[in-house]
Amino acid sequence: MKQDWKALASLTSDHLGSTVGSVLSAVLVGLLVAVALIVLYWKLGIFRRTSNKWYDRG
Repeated sequence: MKQDWKALASLTSDHLGSTVGSVLSAVLVGLLVAVALIVLYWKLGIFRRTSNKWYDRG
């Protein structure tokens, strides 16, 4: 009986570990993309509405 529990526990921990790893990697990639987009928009000056480059040209 103990051997069955050990096998089940190892299987479950392996599955949980891989699931957590994939979820963590997906979250990290999403965060990196979000930060990159925010920095890009900020560098372009879209967030500064008072002195917006796109509207000042015309």
